[in-house]
Amino acid sequence: RPKTAVLAGGGFISLEMAENLAEMGVEVTILQRIPQLMNPLDYDMATFLHSHLRRKGMHLRLNTAVAGFRQEGETISALVEGGEAIPADLAILAIGVTPENALAKQAGLALGSRGGIVVNQRMETSVPDIYAVGDAVEIPHLVTGENTLISLAGPANKQGRVAADNICGGDSRYLGAQGSSVVKVCELTVAATGLNEKAAQAAEVMKMTAKDLLELHVVDQVIPEPVPACAEEMGRITEVLDQKIGGFLSEMSELSGEELAQQRYERFRAF
Repeated sequence: RPKTAVLAGGGFISLEMAENLAEMGVEVTILQRIPQLMNPLDYDMATFLHSHLRRKGMHLRLNTAVAGFRQEGETISALVEGGEAIPADLAILAIGVTPENALAKQAGLALGSRGGIVVNQRMETSVPDIYAVGDAVEIPHLVTGENTLISLAGPANKQGRVAADNICGGDSRYLGAQGSSVVKVCELTVAATGLNEKAAQAAEVMKMTAKDLLELHVVDQVIPEPVPACAEEMGRITEVLDQKIGGFLSEMSELSGEELAQQRYERFRAF
């Protein structure tokens, strides 16, 4: 039975393994290449997770890249860039996934810029009657509108249902995902959806106002035909709410994402 464990990676799998190992009495060290665990979170939110894990007795080595592993008798040492090796009885690699596209390449299917299989809204590939779903496909992100890889069970399940419907003669559509996820970590529940601030800045979403995002991503891309009626109804609802709370919604809709993020930070600091 191991007494010490080193985990490479700071995502879902690594944290779930870390929690279970710690509960078994194993001394846990988590190595993460970037400055935070759970990359979908903003850094200020991730710090709560860091503190919680440290209170649980786990060791965090952030900004630490794993270069390899070396077997030394009955232990295995994690080799880190620019630092001393970390010996442990157990080593776990949980550093993410990449699409397994070897068969797709052999079949001549079109691949996206991230190496995922290109599919349409019916989950059909570039070759008619060949369908693909799950971690291997690129799908639209509902916030940016760009194709991306979202390796989560929820989207994969829905994609499978859509593909099955179409294989059986139906006409189901999959419009994309926003990467909603949730994980239990000891006494915390960690959840995220959409983009964090860093990803929003990279996608230049931070330069858009709330009104811009509504027009670009809800009206033009996500909702197909009944757009005008839907947009008109949303406008009426906003107007009523605006009257109720003294113009707050109108004020917020004109702020850029960067300004909204700054307001969130200032309110958090005041709290």
